[in-house]
Amino acid sequence: MHVWLQPYTDRTADIRRCLQYAMDRKRGGRILLVRLHGEWSGVAVVNFTGMKGYIPANVLVYLTVNPAARGQGLGTELTQRVLRACPGDFKLHVEYDNPARRLYERLGFRTKYAEYRFQR
Repeated sequence: MHVWLQPYTDRTADIRRCLQYAMDRKRGGRILLVRLHGEWSGVAVVNFTGMKGYIPANVLVYLTVNPAARGQGLGTELTQRVLRACPGDFKLHVEYDNPARRLYERLGFRTKYAEYRFQR
């Protein structure tokens, strides 16, 4: 996953913590995997927020397709499956120059806020 997300990736430790959160029975989320011709070709990770309304119930943290399998509609299919598998609203973060923005906009995601972070 770390390699497939390039150049928009996170630290491996952060990806691992996201996966652990999704698998945690108290917090939870969903991990969807795609195989194409017997090869792992895509993955999506959703974390549940436990909230509704003012903060969406779901955060689509990671969605990536193996570079060798891109251009075949797997990103679209994977996103649609995620939306069907998890009830409630969604949010996601995407870099401004990431071409995946077009996919998300085509599927109905809209920009609502600019995100600012204060990091220590």
